[in-house]
Amino acid sequence: MADQPLVVEAKGWPQPPHLAWRSSIQHRSVIQLLFGFVVLGFASALLWGFSLRGDAAWTAFSIAFVALSIVVILANVRTLGRIHLVPEDRRVPITLPYAFAIDGDELVFPEFVTNAEERWPLRDTYAKAAKVLDLVTLTCSGRRTRRFFAMSIRVPTLDAARLVNDHRLALAEGPDA
Repeated sequence: MADQPLVVEAKGWPQPPHLAWRSSIQHRSVIQLLFGFVVLGFASALLWGFSLRGDAAWTAFSIAFVALSIVVILANVRTLGRIHLVPEDRRVPITLPYAFAIDGDELVFPEFVTNAEERWPLRDTYAKAAKVLDLVTLTCSGRRTRRFFAMSIRVPTLDAARLVNDHRLALAEGPDA
């Protein structure tokens, strides 16, 4: 194994990550939460209006608009519910330095806002590249499945999956092989 971790970089994120204070993240989340409720109200009014008109295409669009606003609300509720776990005097990354890395016999996910750095045993980690959605799915028993779309990482999804699986197989074969 290499001395330096093998890093799968996140696309479009600055290196090193931007850091923010807990209070700044709280303020942003509250503003985004309020914005989500405004958008939900507007989307609900659209849905009601288009459903009364019987316009199926615009009703479907309005349902998607309602769903998107609910996702924005839930994401900010989750952040606000977990941000108290971060100490007040600590700055946390609000952008990813990398998507994931292979460090020896572990798969490493970087710290991100309210999520601490997470390390998975590489021997129990499996990667699969999907062709339809063009994403790589990382699974490990007892852990939350991670998915990375092609537009979010710099490496093609097939290569990212192959990288993880090849290193897992090399660990299984041992240093003698």
